[in-house]
Amino acid sequence: MGSVTVTDPTSEFVVRIHTRENILEVVYPQAPTRASFERYDRAVRDAVSRMPKPYRCLTDVRAVGLVPAELQGAAQALTQWASAQGLERLARVINSSTLAGMQAQRAFRSAGVQASAGVFHSREEAWEHLVGTPAR
Repeated sequence: MGSVTVTDPTSEFVVRIHTRENILEVVYPQAPTRASFERYDRAVRDAVSRMPKPYRCLTDVRAVGLVPAELQGAAQALTQWASAQGLERLARVINSSTLAGMQAQRAFRSAGVQASAGVFHSREEAWEHLVGTPAR
């Protein structure tokens, strides 16, 4: 009998490419793990390698609230890598927590993308920041 890997849906990231707008959209799970982050990292690197440059990214972290401390360094490293690969503009969707906003700004500074990044409380606002028109 072969082995089966079971993943918890509350720990898996969602990665989508919107080809028309050239946007990579990421939705963080409620309870990300180191293993789910590693799968996410590979999926993002694969997606970015296939996207025309420059591209934009929408990251929704509302489900998790705050990115866990054990993933913050890896998340910042991925953002730095993405920036070097042609990331033109970044929008992060957060919940209404002041700490989430502070964490996002700190992450942007650490990754060197604060000039092209914005923090928003809805996907629609973030989408508009990226493309200049309301979300579809």
